[in-house]
Amino acid sequence: MSAEEKTEARSPRSDFRQTILEATRRIIDERGLQAATTRNIAELAGCAEGTIYRHFEDKHELFLELFAGTAPEFLDLVHDLQSYVGGPPVQEALTRVGLAALRFYRAVLPFIGGGIVDPELRAQQRKRFNVVERGPLHTFDLIEDYLEAERALGRLGRSGSSSGAARALLGAAFGRAYLDVWLGAEATAREPSDEEHISAVVGTLLHGLSSEEA
Repeated sequence: MSAEEKTEARSPRSDFRQTILEATRRIIDERGLQAATTRNIAELAGCAEGTIYRHFEDKHELFLELFAGTAPEFLDLVHDLQSYVGGPPVQEALTRVGLAALRFYRAVLPFIGGGIVDPELRAQQRKRFNVVERGPLHTFDLIEDYLEAERALGRLGRSGSSSGAARALLGAAFGRAYLDVWLGAEATAREPSDEEHISAVVGTLLHGLSSEEA
């Protein structure tokens, strides 16, 4: 039995799965997405290369789980958004979504940049998004459904587009995260704080969604 196999045998399945995820994250952080080959991941995780495929269907599933686990607050929040209908004020709920999205995008942007320029990885990620019902388009739908449900309760007016509002909110969060990652904290130090930025965006969106009667 090899040293890698002995290490795996001593590790519970869930623990070793996490070890692989952490090794992948470290490689991407330090060397970029292109360096995150199964060979490099296995070497850093202390396992045989084939072991990765006993924990993940393929490298793309590994990447997607890594992305989802980077800032789970955002994904959990949007998937639970229907429970907010008729509860907290819409402005409060959208502000929570916007701030969580900003933190999520800021965390995953260094990872997804490599995927954008890799045609094979792009294709695999699109396929995976369809299978597991994840990805940006699904997230837009969840926020749009929430806004339409609030409209049905009379807590929002009928003017404006729920679809446009969902995309504008997440687009504003993504744009701010992109500037922070691309330009660095020093360059964006004079920008509004996260809370100020998202609050301003949400306030503008709600003004556009509200009717005079509402």
